Amino acid sequence: MDLLAPLAKSTAASSQMAPIIASIADLGLELALQFGVHPAELSLLKPEKGEWLEVGAECNSCLGENLRRGEKECVDLVVAPGICRTGDGKKDTGVKIPIVPCDIFPVPRHDVETAGNAAN
Repeated sequence: MDLLAPLAKSTAASSQMAPIIASIADLGLELALQFGVHPAELSLLKPEKGEWLEVGAECNSCLGENLRRGEKECVDLVVAPGICRTGDGKKDTGVKIPIVPCDIFPVPRHDVETAGNAAN
């Protein structure tokens, strides 16, 4: 069954939209296949100021410091939220798996070290 057949018959403008709609449907299908039929949901990854995130998997540093992948950075400002999948696809819906990392400005290293020394 061709879902776009009624659209193609209606007007010239809608026939121009058919490839765009097909592309959107394909992207939706690809996304659905990633999640399957298992319990999971998408959510925005919006860390709070002062929260610690792993560079690479959870966030990208806007200071170009992504060479330190795997290290933790303290969030100073969130520039763009990321996307994460909540749920492991089985029964555990507490698991958060980053799909698209967020972009952050981290707290400068010297400020974090100074705060750590002051606390000691």
